[in-house]
Formats: sequence, structure tokens, C-alpha cells
Amino acid sequence: MNATALVFQSTAFDIVDRNGQPWLRVQQIAVALGYKRRDVLQQVYAAHADEFTESMTAVVKLPTAGGEQETRIFSLRGCHLLAMLSRTKIAKEFRRWVLDILDKEIGATNPRTEPEAADAPGQFTLSRTSRNQRGNARISGNKNPRSCGQKQTFHRFTSAQIFLH
Repeated sequence: MNATALVFQSTAFDIVDRNGQPWLRVQQIAVALGYKRRDVLQQVYAAHADEFTESMTAVVKLPTAGGEQETRIFSLRGCHLLAMLSRTKIAKEFRRWVLDILDKEIGATNPRTEPEAADAPGQFTLSRTSRNQRGNARISGNKNPRSCGQKQTFHRFTSAQIFLH
């Protein structure tokens, strides 16, 4: 990421670049989430540390006003999980902000391709191989399962159908 700072409302984050990805300091995340005491978010993390992976949080030595200190940092995914665990009024808006940044990051590294003409807006197709390589499972909102001429099993989930063929 090329930016040296991100801003959520009035909180300016200093980016810690780790393997080309933006990571944020726990103290600044606490301020952004509206905690009056910065150590409260550290307690939230400690209570749920088993839910975080190495790709979501780390302790690194960073320069601070008091000299170089060990500081806990979080990836954007880690920030999102922290906000999910937070019970502040601003947490919902912070989660959306983090997801918007993630979308931009993914878009910058993985440009989307145009949807196929057969797919209508808001519809998608997902194919996967079953456990025993027996066939494909497809989720689709605009395909007719009976048109395949094969025996299918399908269930309706809102506007989508899931069927095996």
C-alpha cells in the first residue's frame, strides 16, 4: 500500500507496512472505536486472542514518543474482528470503513472481470467439486435445473437455487 496514513473520522492512523500490507496500532484503533481508555481494547483482544491468527495481529518494535517500544498491531482483517468484538456506538461504522479499504486493496491487486452476459445483476454462480468428485454444485439465480436433462436435487434459498448435477 502506498499511503502513509489512513483516516477514520478524526482519527489518523500511522500505517505500519508489513509485507506490503497496511497494519494499524492498537492504541489508534482504540481511539477510532471510541474507547476513552486505550488499554480497554487490549483487554478485548486478550479475552478473544484465540480467534486471531498470525496474519491478523503481531507485536513489533515501533518508534513511539517514549522511544522504541513493543506495540501490538493488527491487519485490516484483525481490525475488522476487533470491531466485531467491540461494543461501542461507532464500531459498526468502523467495520464498514475497514471493509471499504479491504475492497479497495483487493480491487487494486485483483481487478474484477466483467460479469458474464448470462448473469443478471446481483446474481452469481459458484461451482465446486463434491467430496468424491461426483459432480459440481452450482448456486445460481437464473438457471433452470430441469434444462440439463439430468436428475437433480435442489433447494430454494431466497432467489437462488442450489442443485447438484
